[in-house]
Amino acid sequence: MRAPYPAKDQPSPSPWKNGHPNPPPAQTQNLASLLDGKSCGSSYLPPSRHRRKILRLFWTQNLASLLDAKSCVSSGRKILRLFRTENLAVVHKNDKMNLTTPPLWLSFPESTPRGEPFRFDLPASPCHWLELQFKQRPALSKYSGIRRFAPLIPFADAEHWIGLGEPCTPVEQGVFYGHPLQLKLDFLMPTGSYKDRGTAALMQHVRVIQPKLLLQDSSGNAGISVAAYAARLGIPCRIFVPTDLADSKRKQLQSYGAEIQYVAGNREAVTQALLRQIDEGYLASHVWNPLFLHGTKTFLWELLDQVESGHATWPDEILFPVGNGTLLLGCYLAVKEMERAGCLPSPIRLSAAQTQACAPLSLGKPVQSSPSIAPGIAIGNPPRMDQILAAISETHGRILSVSESEIQEAGKELFSQGWYTEFTSAVALAAWKKTSFSPNTLIPLTGTGLKNP
Repeated sequence: MRAPYPAKDQPSPSPWKNGHPNPPPAQTQNLASLLDGKSCGSSYLPPSRHRRKILRLFWTQNLASLLDAKSCVSSGRKILRLFRTENLAVVHKNDKMNLTTPPLWLSFPESTPRGEPFRFDLPASPCHWLELQFKQRPALSKYSGIRRFAPLIPFADAEHWIGLGEPCTPVEQGVFYGHPLQLKLDFLMPTGSYKDRGTAALMQHVRVIQPKLLLQDSSGNAGISVAAYAARLGIPCRIFVPTDLADSKRKQLQSYGAEIQYVAGNREAVTQALLRQIDEGYLASHVWNPLFLHGTKTFLWELLDQVESGHATWPDEILFPVGNGTLLLGCYLAVKEMERAGCLPSPIRLSAAQTQACAPLSLGKPVQSSPSIAPGIAIGNPPRMDQILAAISETHGRILSVSESEIQEAGKELFSQGWYTEFTSAVALAAWKKTSFSPNTLIPLTGTGLKNP
């Protein structure tokens, strides 16, 4: 019979005695130190058969192959014992995770060859596979910007954070059509869009695993964000984009040294092109990779911090421009965490705004994408549509769609007051106008107008 798992403060036996993985010593603090013989010594590397499983686990996109309790219970438990709380399964030193189940924040769903990519089974809540079980609200780090919220991101370390100086974006009080409206200025992020929130968080995991290539499919902003952070980390990236990509976004991608693959067709065709090459790199996707949502959730945690410091008012509703819904879902994740930590100031409605040219949420089913002045949200078949709809329903939010002419008019209203944003941001303003100027509402200005065609 195997010896019991040693206490954390006791010396570990030989880590691979008799070919069975005992836990690595306590000083093994991350995946790199376990998988890299140079940093931890070859004696601590697992036997080749286990090492191949682990490497395959992290160099491909399917973590579920080893961590999914339904498909591989015994192997999943082996890996969990292998990494213990001081390694892969660490969430926060004040939090506890049930180590008899997979670390849900790292679980990727199964994918089928050339078929439905990365669908989620959602028996409980829209992001039950990501929630942290906070016993209490974690203290924020001493650093500024998004790095300040590293204690809320299970796979991030504030002390070793590598980023581009992502700021805490300000909240400004605007007046539109004679009515007050709060604006959160996420177009001030390093690459000019809120996508830097998710990418900055995701790259803290990428920094550890050091893949040879990053893959991303995008209408522009997400690809630009991944390309910039890949350049920061010195990791090659391949970005799949539509052929009608705006020249401003094309130039920005090229400046970061990204390998750009142009795909004819709509946004879904771009995704399918990526999936055909999915085995060639690590999927650093804002849509498919759930770690991205731990970055976008900082939008709401940051807003809470600003409210408590007197720099903003807690809104009754946030109205998001929604395509793939990663900002809305990240905020839903934050709502669930705040509820458990007992620090949610009051219930908040998470609502979605879409263009009528492409409004699958309004119809509750996929639609054919049509050209739009707001291409960033022209997603006819959002892979997480069920999750988005569930999050909106659970928070008593609403779904609004606006015409192309209404978006143009709202964009001009923003520009006339000095807010030079992408027309995607104007979708939320146009939708707010259709609510008869719902009071105590906040909209995110998600991307800079410097990227407009």
